[in-house]
Amino acid sequence: MIGLNQKLLAFLLVFISLFFACTSSNESKVISQISLERWAVSGDKNEYSKDSILYLETQNFNEDGILESKIFYTPDKQLKSKEIRIFKDALGPIGSQYKDHLDTLLSYYTFSCNNEGMVTESKAFDASNNELLRIESFSYNEEGKLLKKVTKNSLAEAVRIDQYTLDKNGNEQQVQVMQPNGTEILTEIFQITKYDDAQNWVEKWGFVNDKPFSYLARKIEYH
Repeated sequence: MIGLNQKLLAFLLVFISLFFACTSSNESKVISQISLERWAVSGDKNEYSKDSILYLETQNFNEDGILESKIFYTPDKQLKSKEIRIFKDALGPIGSQYKDHLDTLLSYYTFSCNNEGMVTESKAFDASNNELLRIESFSYNEEGKLLKKVTKNSLAEAVRIDQYTLDKNGNEQQVQVMQPNGTEILTEIFQITKYDDAQNWVEKWGFVNDKPFSYLARKIEYH
């Protein structure tokens, strides 16, 4: 049986993989907005269906395909929180602010980006006392797709590694969560059942230990 902590890790995987690429994922068509849903599922590997919605978010991109903000909602579609990126020049974001539904600043982030404007390091701070909470580093392939994320504590000690396997179009086929020593915590394998015209996934099912674990759907709009 999958433990609560493992479910929480899988719940966070979508947020991780979609937020830290600074630009939209398709080179020929520029994304303007992505609306994402993540559902719990019921059943076994022979027969399964989506059950209850767990997570809703909307991502907004500018005309250059650069991610500007993410809006998070409760399962009943009420505003929960938002993360707004801060820009200083055209090289990419320098950080972001995370606020609740009342616009109260809860935390903030500082970013380091590479020459392509992709976030390579993020530092999270508690807005109430400016305490460093964690550090995250990101690695990409030549097309700018996220391949690896390393999470460190405030002492810069690695505590978790997330590794992504992609198909030829850059869609995630697998996410593996590991301890720093390489011990596997959780691996979610995706079966994509629907693509849009740009070959970006719009529906997929996640499986853990060969058992149905999640259903994800997204609506992608282009400039």
